[in-house]
Amino acid sequence: MNILIPFKTIGILVVTLSSSLYAGGDHKHGEGGHSHGPGGHSHAAPTVIDEKKAKIVAVDVVKKLVAKKKLKQDWLKIEVKATSKKKFKEKMEWVITLENTKAEKSKQILYVFLSLTGKYLGANFTGN
Repeated sequence: MNILIPFKTIGILVVTLSSSLYAGGDHKHGEGGHSHGPGGHSHAAPTVIDEKKAKIVAVDVVKKLVAKKKLKQDWLKIEVKATSKKKFKEKMEWVITLENTKAEKSKQILYVFLSLTGKYLGANFTGN
């Protein structure tokens, strides 16, 4: 009887290893998984967006802020006034400026901050 226990253990080990190998390198990890095989994710540096794309992202940010009721509906009709790159804490960022003349005086200029790759960093009425 003692001889069967090691064979069971070896059998379980073989089945486990076989199923792991069968899964292959391109199996998914859950619903939003990634692949380890050809065409899988890369660790390349993110692409820097251009001014046109920065404006598009900023307008999308404004739409989301309106949807979350952080901004009033009239911000949906506003176009980008200016786009520039500024350095904050040793990092360059896109600063997209929008103007809403219908808003109260202290909240007429909205600044949307994006990383150079287009990631939303924040928005405020001070520009800082």
